[in-house]
Amino acid sequence: MIMKLPGYKILKEVTKKRVITLGETKKMFPTHFGDERDFFALASLYTDGYVDSSWNKKGCNWDTHKNSLVAKELYLMSLGPGEHTVGGFPTFTNDRDYNFEFNIYCTAKSDLFFHVQRTQRIDRITMLSIGILVAIVTAAATAYFTKS
Repeated sequence: MIMKLPGYKILKEVTKKRVITLGETKKMFPTHFGDERDFFALASLYTDGYVDSSWNKKGCNWDTHKNSLVAKELYLMSLGPGEHTVGGFPTFTNDRDYNFEFNIYCTAKSDLFFHVQRTQRIDRITMLSIGILVAIVTAAATAYFTKS
């Protein structure tokens, strides 16, 4: 059984639509903390290669595998236009509203993930069906051959 975690919901939506905005992803996960910790699921999808973006801004940490840095930048971008400073991080200036302009793209890795999930589900259903069929045939054969 697959858990419906925030990262799973985001990945499913990106795979379905192919491109979604930062604002759309914010609606898909609960904001428990109101800071960069809420963006760890999206940051993990990005650093693990399940989603991508065309983002390129001087001083940003998008070529890293550190979820905390990417999550912090996603959080700062989601705050809207203006200058923002969060917890010792240098002042981040949003010249536009990235909730609408920052696009998140589907990658081949996310397509492959869902293909593997579908294949495994079909395999499980097939094996369960075969097991039930074997049990019924065995029970019928046992009942037939053990009649006195």
